[in-house]
Amino acid sequence: RISVARNRILRALPDVELARLALALERVCMASRELAFDVDVPISHVYFPEDCVISIVGVMTDGSAVETATVGLEGMVGLPVFLGVESTPAQAFCQIPGEALRLDTGTLQQEVARGGHLARRRPAWRSPGRQLPAAPPLPALRGPEPRPGWLPSAPVRCSLGC
Repeated sequence: RISVARNRILRALPDVELARLALALERVCMASRELAFDVDVPISHVYFPEDCVISIVGVMTDGSAVETATVGLEGMVGLPVFLGVESTPAQAFCQIPGEALRLDTGTLQQEVARGGHLARRRPAWRSPGRQLPAAPPLPALRGPEPRPGWLPSAPVRCSLGC
C-alpha cells in the first residue's frame, strides 16, 4: 500500500476509497519539463503531486502558450479526464521536480463511477449530461520577457533519487 501523506485530495479520501486507489497508484519521480499530458493527445494518467509543481499551459494554434494553472500538493493534474473529456488543447509539464502519485485514467473513471467521495469532489458547476464549452485560451499579452532564473528555486525532496 502506498503511504499517502502529502497530496491533500488523496489525504481527504475515506480509508476504504484510498485503499482501493492505493493498489493502482504509482509513485513517480517527475523531472523538470517532463510532460504529464500533451496537446490534443488522449490523457493516459492523472497526477497527484506530492512535492513537485506541475504547470498547465493553453496552447494556441500559432504555437504560443499561456500558463493557465499551477498545481501542487493541493490538487490533481488531469481535470479534463475527471470531467469526462479524453484530451484537451493544453499541455501539462513539471515546473519544479519531485514526486507525484500517478493513476491511470481508467481506474480514475471507475472510481468516479462508484459515486464515492472522490466523485463528489467534482466541481459543482459540472452537471450530468452537460459539457462545458471548449473555449480557446486567451492570447497571451505581450510584456517584458521573463528574466533568467525567474522561477524560484525549491529544494527537491524526492526520495526516489530524482
